[in-house]
Amino acid sequence: MEFSKTPFPLVQAKVSVTRWEIEFPPQKLHFSGGGQPPARLMWLQLMQALTGKPVAPPWHFELRPNGGWRLENPLRGESVEGYLEP
Repeated sequence: MEFSKTPFPLVQAKVSVTRWEIEFPPQKLHFSGGGQPPARLMWLQLMQALTGKPVAPPWHFELRPNGGWRLENPLRGESVEGYLEP
């Protein structure tokens, strides 16, 4: 999954059955590991939610009637909203 502001990628994330990986190209940061993605990484939780998998607590994912979505961590006040274009 990639989130970008054309032409710049902001976040690139990959999750498989046994591994996860996330990269922040503007900051030249890269993290990876085995098993389930860490709950603290919002972008990996969003990827889980958009593929129909549950998010880790305390995250909450909501599909909106207009085709949009919202992922929120009420304990930390973090959230991201968006929609997918066909």
